[in-house]
Amino acid sequence: MGGYKGGEMASTTLIEESKKHFETFKDTKIEDVEDFFQTIVDNTTQSLKQKVEAHEGYIDPHTTVAFALIQEHSVFVGNIGDSRVYIFEDGAFKQRSKDHSVVEYLFDIGRIREKDMATHPDQNKLLRSINAKESSEISFFERELKDENFAVLVCSDGFWEGVSKEEMSKNLFLDKELKTSLDEMVSIALKNGGERCDNISVVACVSLENFVPKSMLSKIDEMFKSWRKKWF
Repeated sequence: MGGYKGGEMASTTLIEESKKHFETFKDTKIEDVEDFFQTIVDNTTQSLKQKVEAHEGYIDPHTTVAFALIQEHSVFVGNIGDSRVYIFEDGAFKQRSKDHSVVEYLFDIGRIREKDMATHPDQNKLLRSINAKESSEISFFERELKDENFAVLVCSDGFWEGVSKEEMSKNLFLDKELKTSLDEMVSIALKNGGERCDNISVVACVSLENFVPKSMLSKIDEMFKSWRKKWF
């Protein structure tokens, strides 16, 4: 997090703890996903405490997090801070995670519009983060993916500040490779963010129908039909 000495340490530690915890579940179904996410946060906090003590308290590491796990036709979402998860189905925005921030609160009570959140003077004021002092509670929800044509996007505030959910939806469902779509949206975020542009991180998971260009899907379909004729 910008403004906090040790932000890179916090985010790196979070990634390390996430990988470590996921390795223990990689071959099995995760029954309690909320607890799975929270355990990663708790372990990260404990690890950061040890690192701060080793530095004699001269650092104050903070980071945000957004988790997304797709399992058995559902997406499970957890977050702390203002990194977000967006869910799209059949080319349309359906739901996003809620930020732990001043501007999210102002939006919830009707003081500002959602589109004003990115440029509000209090945009960078968070109400919750992962830190070395105490473990923070994640916000969690589960959503059933009712349509086979879906996309799940996870991003930092530097991305969603410059790219609207309408632009995300349009780019994720175009007939092009996912990396190309993400690269183009990062360019949009950089252009719209200008000098105030924060660090930008984004990753997305889309259904096969979205991920593979339609031209390639047609070839796959033709190959499958040819295979059926040959063997059946």
